[in-house]
Amino acid sequence: MNRIARFLLLPAAAAAVFWAGQAVLMPHSAAAHAESLTERIGKLPDDQGKAAPPLPKRPTLVKFWASWCPLCLSELAQTEAWAQDKRFAAANLVAIASPDYLHEKPAADFAQWYRGLEYKKLPVRTDAGGAIAQELGVRVYPSWVLLGENGDVQRVVKGSLNEAQALALLANPQAELSAYTEKFYKPDSAQKGKPMNIKTIYLAGGCFWGLEAYFQRIPGVTDAVSGYANGKTANPSYEDVSHRHSGHAETVKVSYDADQLSLDDILRYYFRVIDPTSLNKQGNDRGEQYRTGIYTTDPAEQKIAAAAIAREQKKYTAPVVVENQPLKNFYPAEEYHQDYLLKNPNGYCHIDVSLADKPLEGKEAVSGSLK
Repeated sequence: MNRIARFLLLPAAAAAVFWAGQAVLMPHSAAAHAESLTERIGKLPDDQGKAAPPLPKRPTLVKFWASWCPLCLSELAQTEAWAQDKRFAAANLVAIASPDYLHEKPAADFAQWYRGLEYKKLPVRTDAGGAIAQELGVRVYPSWVLLGENGDVQRVVKGSLNEAQALALLANPQAELSAYTEKFYKPDSAQKGKPMNIKTIYLAGGCFWGLEAYFQRIPGVTDAVSGYANGKTANPSYEDVSHRHSGHAETVKVSYDADQLSLDDILRYYFRVIDPTSLNKQGNDRGEQYRTGIYTTDPAEQKIAAAAIAREQKKYTAPVVVENQPLKNFYPAEEYHQDYLLKNPNGYCHIDVSLADKPLEGKEAVSGSLK
């Protein structure tokens, strides 16, 4: 499964996109269809192509998603839970997949694939060809659309919604969703004022969700931030990195207390969870943005990285393909990528995050992780 296509380009003709829970307001065009969108969605077949019951006349919260989108897949259980939650009972909740649109499987293949999943209470509807998604300008997965009681479009959100945002949206279509974005890591107030010898290294190791969560658990690491490094363009979006070949690598900026951990220690932790011989691929993720790399800001660090790579090479017959380069640029990723596995404990992860709890060989356990 390729995570490259998690989000796709929104055409210039569509309204402006605001990521991480920011929304696009789209007025309803009464001339578009005689039937309301709610009525049309109510006529869509279920995940197996069978007739599904019409939707009651009430607000409808629609999620657009795709089988190839790991972010979407990681949220299916959450969406299913919302569908059973009494707090969402005043609205219809629907998850629309669009076979044969934006790289989704054909309808028959999608039905067969979905039969292998366990989300029996997820209210999936299928819109072969994606007519409704196209009408709404959906070019990004996941996307959410809030329809009013009469089927009018009240809000379109490009990207994920957390539970608080979804409920706020149902209560007030104009809600400022960024106010409901949770910050999961808060520095220990006891550490304020305590001088620390903080160093920073930039590590690419496939999907940054897992690598970020892994380093957040390592004692002595003070911060881990997901972002995009060593690309060809400034201020890239996820779309640029995954779909427009911007040349960036999904990278985690790792800050650590050099009085507790050396750079070599950090690199030993790093090599625990990557395949250093795999070019542009880690886990199920493929593409240049999933390459492995160590990006440094000091020539002395590059020498340490070179020694660590040479040490790893002795373990393999295949060549180690981890980049060892000076950092050219780093841009933090969108807010919804930050602390992703803390926000979504069952989310996609290609590495064993628990390895962070295992002390390095020959090293005593260090206290003070971000857990």
